[in-house]
Amino acid sequence: MEPPNFIGDNFEKVTRIYILSQYNIACCYSLLGSVDPALESLQICLSCGWEDFAKVRTDPSLKAVQASPKFKPLMDKYDEPFLNEGAIKAFNALGAFFGGKK
Repeated sequence: MEPPNFIGDNFEKVTRIYILSQYNIACCYSLLGSVDPALESLQICLSCGWEDFAKVRTDPSLKAVQASPKFKPLMDKYDEPFLNEGAIKAFNALGAFFGGKK
């Protein structure tokens, strides 16, 4: 149902309805226990511009997806935490290099 060659006011290539529909599809698949299709829909939703990351992390409809080991890497791709695991390891290595904890 997405209009062909759609370009929104902010040069979006999809409508907000499409993004919300993908989110709802992810929720439906998750509630059915179909984690991989739910993750696929969630990935489409996020790649199209969904930005309510707190909702994705707390929505009870996505409980099955949130329990998947693939969930955290997907969320980190779009909503990278302020201090990710790589940054913490690098910081600790610098501290050890300059005479900190070993």
